[in-house]
Amino acid sequence: QLAAYEKKGELYFKDAPFGKTPAAFDLAEAAAYVEVALRSGLDPGALNDTERQVMRAVHGDGWESLEL
Repeated sequence: QLAAYEKKGELYFKDAPFGKTPAAFDLAEAAAYVEVALRSGLDPGALNDTERQVMRAVHGDGWESLEL
């Protein structure tokens, strides 16, 4: 019975982000989140440093001139 519970636990928690640091999250997903905010009218100057770094990492230094 213990083996059955272990198997269920592995299946349930296999994709849980335990131990992941913010740097380990998917950059593309983070950039998509920022892009949606910008398309919705957020001024690029309102982004925090982390959001700017994400956009720079995904789109390069000229990301602010991109038409999203």
